[in-house]
Amino acid sequence: MAEDFRIVVVCTANICRSPMAEVMIRHALRDAGPDAAGVVAESAGVYGHEGSPIAPGSASALRALGIEDDGHRGRRLTPAIVAAAVRLLTMEERHREAILAGTPEARDRTFALREFA
Repeated sequence: MAEDFRIVVVCTANICRSPMAEVMIRHALRDAGPDAAGVVAESAGVYGHEGSPIAPGSASALRALGIEDDGHRGRRLTPAIVAAAVRLLTMEERHREAILAGTPEARDRTFALREFA
């Protein structure tokens, strides 16, 4: 069996922006059906608030779109998460810079979301 195509969305604390993007990507992947088999969406924060739930405003914004947050719990970005990712999408350029400062070999698979779009 082939390994998953792992997308990791990165922000600062992993309680607002990146978990929203993660859940929205997962929602889109469910709608894509079998074409999305093997694609995994995750999120983490460069200063992740380990175990914290998604921020109330972010949860509310997702509910307004008809999407639930699936019980998200914040986590800190680790070298293992970076190594397992096929694509790292950051909310800001400074998050990309933080990843590349610790893992320069991730350059070809790390993009600021604005750059990737």
